Amino acid sequence: MEQTQPDVVGVIEKLYQLEQPRAAWLQGILETLGDVFDSPAGIAGIFYDISDGEHLNAVQFEVLAENPDLGAALVDLHQLDAVRRNVINAYRTTLASTAAEFVTNREAFRPICERQFRAGLRDTLLINGVSPLGVGCALNVFSNRPFQLSEAQRNLLNRVAVHLSTAYRLQQRLETRDRSTAIEAIFSSAGKLEHLDSPLEF
Repeated sequence: MEQTQPDVVGVIEKLYQLEQPRAAWLQGILETLGDVFDSPAGIAGIFYDISDGEHLNAVQFEVLAENPDLGAALVDLHQLDAVRRNVINAYRTTLASTAAEFVTNREAFRPICERQFRAGLRDTLLINGVSPLGVGCALNVFSNRPFQLSEAQRNLLNRVAVHLSTAYRLQQRLETRDRSTAIEAIFSSAGKLEHLDSPLEF
């Protein structure tokens, strides 16, 4: 699927609307991301934990798609032993990528690909916000046509992934401390650091 340069300003603004429950935060991001792409087959978000390097713990799924098979295939992707290593590696090393780029063991992925094909899915775009500790949030854009990312589009989506990683870490902090405590860093929608109370921890 050839894309014009996606207008991601609204997505980045949604990422930093942190003063809400995590599920509502993610749903708002997914709805805005869906508006950016041309008639996607669906959108999904996953909170995951790969911190021990061996296990893939998908903490929460949120799927916005008319076809339930897409959500079921995404669950399979995170549960099948045959593809676990590939998914862990993708989450550890990838910011923005198409499914064709991060699938290295095509035979192991065949059952999942066949299920997605029957559901009308032809490609998936991954936008991945991972922390150095291996805890992150991944956004998936499903499509009924292959994605074709230009270098400029990939660079832009890579920046969105970095914002996603930062916003998710801030969101986690808000859940574990008094909400009256100020956020340490504020970024503009263009990625500029506007305010810093103390050094950020990564």
